[in-house]
Amino acid sequence: MERCCVCKARLKETSVCPRCNADLSLPLNIEQQAEILCSKALMLFGTGQLAEAIETLEQSIQLKSSPLALQLQGFIRRIE
Repeated sequence: MERCCVCKARLKETSVCPRCNADLSLPLNIEQQAEILCSKALMLFGTGQLAEAIETLEQSIQLKSSPLALQLQGFIRRIE
């Protein structure tokens, strides 16, 4: 997360916004979980487990719709 979801201030390395003091630990944790799921999906794809990869990507996209997750999901669906 590059900007605060409350006031749009640029974020530093902390989970508290430097401008509005919003606690961003929950959204940051959700973003991290989405990245972990996307990485897991990539590993599943690499081992040929396409259905499991798609399912894991869908979980990731529900948390955060990242370009990598969306592109990988589209690619796997095309080759299935």
